[in-house]
Amino acid sequence: MQRTLCWSCFILWATAITPSPVYAQQTAYTVSLESTFMRGCFPPALCPVFWRDAVEGTFTLGFTWSDGSIDYYDVDDVLLSVAVGDRVIRIWGSGTYQISEGDAGQQELQLDLMIDDEEHQFDSGLVPVQTPFPLLDIEISIHGKTGFDTVIAIRAAPSDF
Repeated sequence: MQRTLCWSCFILWATAITPSPVYAQQTAYTVSLESTFMRGCFPPALCPVFWRDAVEGTFTLGFTWSDGSIDYYDVDDVLLSVAVGDRVIRIWGSGTYQISEGDAGQQELQLDLMIDDEEHQFDSGLVPVQTPFPLLDIEISIHGKTGFDTVIAIRAAPSDF
């Protein structure tokens, strides 16, 4: 009996001192038709941008933690599509988003995306916040918008916004 009581006490004690992450409910986002998919050359390369087409789709954003000045989110269930002529490009994946608000607010979006059957890592870098959160207005690219690159400009809002 005492062994069970001590074991129960240990579990209660360990649970009390172990911080558990606080996860907010995932928020569904809709990507607006103002979003674009661009593929081609960016400075210093001299060839043109080959494609510049509207992106549509959805993803979820879920708060994971905050260090007091930066809020961190998981980006899941990214499902995008781009109609390029008579072809539809499917894009899917997941990643992370971080934002610090205030006068000098900055944000960063990093996504691991499959474009058709090719895996790519996209990153915005740390850039100024363009719109008040929870709205998102950010560009991500594979090569930092230099040379031959793929750039996705994401304009999105919570689906119930």
